[in-house]
Amino acid sequence: MLARDCKIKGDGGILKKILLIEDEREVLDNISQILTLEGYEVISAANGILGIQFARKHLPDLIICDIMMPEIDGYDVARALKNDPATTGIALIFLSAKADRHDMRLGMETGADDYLTKPFKRDELLKAIKVRLDRLEISEKEKDKRLRDLRNSISLSMPHEMLTPLNVIMGYASILASDYESLEKGEAREMINGIIESGERLSRTIKKFLLYAELEVISTDPEKKGQLLKVSAPFSKKDVSAAAASCAAFYKREDDLEIDISDAFLKAHPDHVKKVLYELIDNAFKYSDPGSRVCIKTFVENNVFTIMISDAGRGMSREYISGIGAYMQFERKFFEQQGSGLGLALSKKVAEFYGGSFKIESDPGKYTGVAISFLIQ
Repeated sequence: MLARDCKIKGDGGILKKILLIEDEREVLDNISQILTLEGYEVISAANGILGIQFARKHLPDLIICDIMMPEIDGYDVARALKNDPATTGIALIFLSAKADRHDMRLGMETGADDYLTKPFKRDELLKAIKVRLDRLEISEKEKDKRLRDLRNSISLSMPHEMLTPLNVIMGYASILASDYESLEKGEAREMINGIIESGERLSRTIKKFLLYAELEVISTDPEKKGQLLKVSAPFSKKDVSAAAASCAAFYKREDDLEIDISDAFLKAHPDHVKKVLYELIDNAFKYSDPGSRVCIKTFVENNVFTIMISDAGRGMSREYISGIGAYMQFERKFFEQQGSGLGLALSKKVAEFYGGSFKIESDPGKYTGVAISFLIQ
């Protein structure tokens, strides 16, 4: 039940939402009253099962949970919440009548942020809550800063990435408009193709920026992130092979492609997986020489599905690799290879957003291997 319905303070501030999980009715009511009088919005759950359900439904700012409860104890509640992407980041304070060091250590190992031993004083409880919520506020400020940095970075880099193909489009279009009657058919066709290719490049760039920014914003919203993390997608050997073959054909390098992949069901949005795979395969062909191999392989280990894309191209320096995905890397030098940096940064962002990983190994001038991993269903 909700201890109070009001969600906005009188001064306009947003109430912090606390989920209280406690099977002893008297203790539950007493703590709920204390927190309500302190101005918190309180959600009460009389057992661990309800506690898990309410945590997923209401996404509180903080959870206070008793350990010794029937059916499902506090440790199991913590494990369930930490294993759920929608609730894993919620701070948790354990309450227990046990003061044994082993129990405290076990509480911390299962994901608790603090541990209060019963009986505790009112001030001890409020201080523990304040510490956790203050850290939450600091974290929120850091997220706001990251979003500001992202906006500033995009505003600096977007013009360059957009203007390059846009200049080609406008230049060719201007010539076609003014000199169309005097142009040879082959010249006109070449300019039209240039407009189409530049338009496609411009479209891909905008979509990459939008997806990167979208994931960055969703990362700061636990509810939206939790919803997106529930999506799963089939990784089809047939579809990926067809896409890779199409990419190879575009670069007229069909004989350079080597594929050894298997089907899987990934815990990620299908459009996002397809997008990053296209970027990685396209980069492999774009930045390696005709006649050299581009290999795509997959393997499964510990419920993790890894896609490895390797080529024998120009490679990347350690400094370049370490800078991929950094918020302030959206500057001119990050796009020295016509946008490859954003494609790699996006791939890293997508993999880590869904709980996977993104790694690059490269020997400049000889070899580059990109491994992107996702959890499997």
